[in-house]
Amino acid sequence: MNEIAQRGYTAPQLTLIKHTVAKDCNTDEFNLFIEICKQQGLDPFKKQIFAQVYNKDKPDKRQLVIVTSIDGYRAKAQRCGDYRPADEETRFEFDPAAKDPETNPAGLVRAVVKVF
Repeated sequence: MNEIAQRGYTAPQLTLIKHTVAKDCNTDEFNLFIEICKQQGLDPFKKQIFAQVYNKDKPDKRQLVIVTSIDGYRAKAQRCGDYRPADEETRFEFDPAAKDPETNPAGLVRAVVKVF
């Protein structure tokens, strides 16, 4: 588990999170966000997890959505012990003759991704 989740947050860290990553949260939403960060072992300072509030000006429709970023998913996968990042970057091949404005605007003809 990451260092912040293990030791908790200091008052200045909580203030910083409240004013940046979770700026639209009310007190209850913010407390929930912090608890989920701790339980999931994700670090908002590393942009592994975010709090988004929809309809913040409409109390009856207000909704907190907690989003795990790709870095958060990678951190969780790394902790399981079976995670193996790709050895090679994804390769793309393009052919100008294959371009079609509606179905293939880039002219992509092949993509190679290594999957484990």
